[in-house]
Amino acid sequence: MNQNTRSAIWREVAPTKVLIALVIALVVLFAAMRFIGMSSGAAWRWVLPLSFVLMALMPWLLLSQIGRAQIGLQRPVQSCYLLAVVLG
Repeated sequence: MNQNTRSAIWREVAPTKVLIALVIALVVLFAAMRFIGMSSGAAWRWVLPLSFVLMALMPWLLLSQIGRAQIGLQRPVQSCYLLAVVLG
């Protein structure tokens, strides 16, 4: 992993091996959340959408702006947020 792709806080806090262990732990956590949300009863179904929200936040928590650009996350060229809200 290139030093520029990690956000500044992660470069200061932990070496690369610790971050790899963190990523593996997150993969296992999200897999467990998906399994619990899909196979458990109705009382645990809220875990599934929570896991999706947490997964969606990971690029902003773990990557720098350069890293997010490398995986294809960019600002939209045209702002269509109002249309998206109206269409639901």
